[in-house]
Amino acid sequence: MSVFEGLINKIKSVNWEFETKESQSQMRDMKWLIFNVPKEREQEKLSISDGNKQINEIFDTNFEKYRLIKGFEGIWSKDLKSIECEIETGVPFSRNLLSVLDKLLAEDTTKESISDVDEIQDNEIDEENESSISMVRVYTSNNIEVNFGYCSKELAVFSSLKSMVSLDRMMGRVITLQIKGIDVSTHEEALQYLLKISNSLFFQISHYLYFPMKLRNERINRRDRVRHHLKVDEFQSPLSNSVILKYEYDNEPMSLYIHGRNSSDLPLNQFLSFYQTIEYYFPIYSNIEAKQKIKRLLKDPLFDPNNDTKLTKILSIVQANRSGEIGDERSQLKATVKHCIEDMDLREFILENVERKEYFEKNNGKKLSACTINVKGKNNDIVNEVCERIYDIRCRIVHKKANGYDGEMILPYSSENKYIKHDINLVEFVAQKVLIDNSRPLNLSR
Repeated sequence: MSVFEGLINKIKSVNWEFETKESQSQMRDMKWLIFNVPKEREQEKLSISDGNKQINEIFDTNFEKYRLIKGFEGIWSKDLKSIECEIETGVPFSRNLLSVLDKLLAEDTTKESISDVDEIQDNEIDEENESSISMVRVYTSNNIEVNFGYCSKELAVFSSLKSMVSLDRMMGRVITLQIKGIDVSTHEEALQYLLKISNSLFFQISHYLYFPMKLRNERINRRDRVRHHLKVDEFQSPLSNSVILKYEYDNEPMSLYIHGRNSSDLPLNQFLSFYQTIEYYFPIYSNIEAKQKIKRLLKDPLFDPNNDTKLTKILSIVQANRSGEIGDERSQLKATVKHCIEDMDLREFILENVERKEYFEKNNGKKLSACTINVKGKNNDIVNEVCERIYDIRCRIVHKKANGYDGEMILPYSSENKYIKHDINLVEFVAQKVLIDNSRPLNLSR
């Protein structure tokens, strides 16, 4: 029996859905095993070929005994009583991270607390001196162990098949939080234990290290990535320096926009970054709208400055909020978008992409917001509908009152995140238009 057939038997033993396919290349015929790994109530589709150089190493693992943790780059096993999740720190010395943690979590501090550990100095964190430590014990009691260490082969298998990163690059590099000897029988239990332990541990550690630690959000499966195959000749005309360096933009909103563009692995942060780009210009456009409304009232031949009712209308228009801006946030968003985007531009953007059109047309994102966008309509106020939806999602992310009621919060690992891609594209498009509307000719003399 070949190793490839052995992998099939492993997957059969746990009743995972799978299929096999064959493909031809110039070098050889290739067999593919495509299988679905359980992830809460969903499944993650992965694949491996019989030509994979590390197929023997993958076969020698117990990957079939694990399930994926939804929302995080983690795994759990009922049979092996194990939970494991990759961590990230946002700093480039991950290879030396275990040495830092080993010093911080000294043996005599793990039982009760870590309050007496001295603060680690900058010169003790040296990327050039790789750590020889492979595991740091954090906690042990009643047969339960909590450790920091290099990732298991099983987690490396799933991560490498999703991201196309080799096992070799995962092993000995990726640091994980490992919980062993824990009785878990459901995904919900595994997730709750992971969050409870990591929240407590990371909060304590944050008092002594200057960098943050957090669980890594799940990697985007290569099957789900949007690939753009563009060639230079597909553009109507080549870009030139005179076009690229023609306009300048305000630094603050552009920084937010760029942050959003670079936060694809954090969809909720990405949405908020684009929203905040738009929000930067609220005072400008809300004031413009207020001025226009006041002008219309004052020009009315029937306007009577001695009529309290008429004066009350003016007061309601100029009523400032706590930030000194005119109008509530929803009305400010609408005022800004209406001044920067034409109805036709919004319709074209939604309709130009088949998936995006279907998403809004069939209301596939109703889990994110009850506010719909009428794609088929021609006379509806699409700008108003887009603003209502963007504002509603924004409120659910930051847990503010939306549409007069307390909406449920959208959490980073919630199921709603799988639907948010097209709403992110929409709010990014709006942010682009607002930035363009507020750009000005580039001036390098000042």
